[in-house]
Amino acid sequence: MKKELSLIYSFTFIFLTTLFVGCSDNDVVEPVSNHLVIDTTESYVKVVAIGGATSNLITHYKVDLNGDLMDDILLQYNSVASAGGINQSTLIIETINDNTTVDVETKTDSMVRYSRKYFVPELGDSIPVLYTENYVYGKQYPDNFMFIIDQNTYPVKHLYGDTLNAQSHWKTGSFVLEFCDYTNNQSYNNLVRLGNWADTEKKYIGVKYTESSINYFGWIELSVKNCRFVASKYALNK
Repeated sequence: MKKELSLIYSFTFIFLTTLFVGCSDNDVVEPVSNHLVIDTTESYVKVVAIGGATSNLITHYKVDLNGDLMDDILLQYNSVASAGGINQSTLIIETINDNTTVDVETKTDSMVRYSRKYFVPELGDSIPVLYTENYVYGKQYPDNFMFIIDQNTYPVKHLYGDTLNAQSHWKTGSFVLEFCDYTNNQSYNNLVRLGNWADTEKKYIGVKYTESSINYFGWIELSVKNCRFVASKYALNK
């Protein structure tokens, strides 16, 4: 009986010694890949500082999330302007490959459309002008107004400290961060802003990169104003 107890004590000592030696402070711990808490102090955060004072000159920027020299994310600014009064701007984020997805959400956009007639002396007649604008609760609209209800998918605007995991809503594709339509001419008068990233200062887009069936989570720190963007940092826990 004493011999058996001695063997048990010896085995326990060897196991505990191995356990504590194996968990020394000098060991490198691999990043957890089943979730990620947004934290800009992590060692794998990359600082890019694209934009700033020259942000009006930036029309697109590509992000290589995992450092394999192949781009994964495209941030792009598009605009349409003409002498005819068309004035539209769009800021989008797009996944470049099937391994990369963005955390998105569906939101309801409410707009109104109505028309008013204006007399044009040069024509000697009245012409209708079609108005389209974001719906404002409590505002009085003409009797001929109609609601426009759209369901649109936008990237989630994450805060510092948010957690990204497999339960987030991941999708590939092209998604609007902000859309502005200020078209103003004899036929149309638009005052429309869509997207949930307008006038945003340093918030985070959640991204996921999948390789060999393993999910790696990350984020892009972004500021948006007037359909211009400043990309400050990005990270992937790989």
